[in-house]
Amino acid sequence: MLRLHLDTDLGGDIDALTCAIALGWNEGVELSEIPLRLEIREGWLQQTVDERGTPKRVVTRADGERFNEFWLHTVVRENVVMPVPRP
Repeated sequence: MLRLHLDTDLGGDIDALTCAIALGWNEGVELSEIPLRLEIREGWLQQTVDERGTPKRVVTRADGERFNEFWLHTVVRENVVMPVPRP
């Protein structure tokens, strides 16, 4: 069995867009099926576009403006602790 860790195995730091899509956000996201060949080389998973590969759903486009609005409203604004002004 091959185990993947999103934070280390799929490109290092996982950005906000990746997290949101993984959790189900899909407004303005375009998914395409791309045939990928997956193999392990020297202990690393390598993905290569290959017509003989297995079709995988891959994010190929995202509406950055819609995502920014969603992220700021959902994560940033809802979780920010604002300082209380002193009288």
